[in-house]
Amino acid sequence: MNKTIRKIGIVAGAVLMTGLTAPLLVPIPPLEGTVPPEEVGDPDSRFIKIGNVTVHFKRRGKGRPVFVLLHGYLGGTFSWQQIMDPLAEIGTAVAYDRPAFGLTSRPMPGEWKGLNPYGYEAQVRLLHDFLDALEIGEAVLVSHGMGCGVAALAVRSRPERIKHLVLVSPEAAGRARPAWQRLIMATPQMRRLGPVLLRNQVVGQVEELLQKGWHNPSLIQADKRECYYRILRVNDWDRALWELARATRSLDKICPLEKLQSPILVVTGEDDRIEGTGEIIRLAATIPDAHLAVLPDAGYCPHEEMPGAFLQALTEYLSVASESSLET
Repeated sequence: MNKTIRKIGIVAGAVLMTGLTAPLLVPIPPLEGTVPPEEVGDPDSRFIKIGNVTVHFKRRGKGRPVFVLLHGYLGGTFSWQQIMDPLAEIGTAVAYDRPAFGLTSRPMPGEWKGLNPYGYEAQVRLLHDFLDALEIGEAVLVSHGMGCGVAALAVRSRPERIKHLVLVSPEAAGRARPAWQRLIMATPQMRRLGPVLLRNQVVGQVEELLQKGWHNPSLIQADKRECYYRILRVNDWDRALWELARATRSLDKICPLEKLQSPILVVTGEDDRIEGTGEIIRLAATIPDAHLAVLPDAGYCPHEEMPGAFLQALTEYLSVASESSLET
């Protein structure tokens, strides 16, 4: 009996060791067809070095108000292309790619010290440093989806800097990863294999966003589709998205919106099948003095699908907010 138990223990130990070491030995196929971000930029692309991150951005117009635009998951500066020119007619419009997206550089583990550049805290610091570099003292912060977490924390950290906060399809429900899942993602095995596992998933995520993010997906032009898939052409996109996934925390855990004091406009499409229109309406009801705009014939990306209606909701809100501030 003792010999049998020892044999079982030896076999179990061998299986465990194989499971632990095999992921560290499996060859990782390199990404094919990817290039440095600068090689796929647009004629109006600009780049600026902020700490250890080279930020890709676009800027149009001049004067105040200054609209700073923060995209959501899998988005980029292209997410705001339909509204940047109209905003530039009444002030300045600035959009930039957040770390892990678009043409902003993707620092790899070992290339940074201190805060993980893909975490919310580091992204908030990057936002403020970016505004400093562009000499923007006060901004109307317009954010979408996951970008709303960065925007909310930016308001909490520097409320005097954000004149108005606009949340477009914010993450209404808590999405904190279980502690056990975060521990697994932090293991050397998963940090090595995780990016590879993400590769096929992200292709599906892009297509799901295009199909579910619009009320009417047939309106999506070919050039818009190409912009969303451009993320797959940039060096290290898989590893950057893995680091982002490891660092992301749910918005309601890191910065409950109901505690923010900044004037807030919440925008949702009436057919948001990603965050849920009803969930966002309920979220807006918890925020003191928040304004709510529900746009017809729009989904999760109302600023892209119905830019005219989105701009009307934004300008009407700013007009009402300005009148209120004068009265007080």
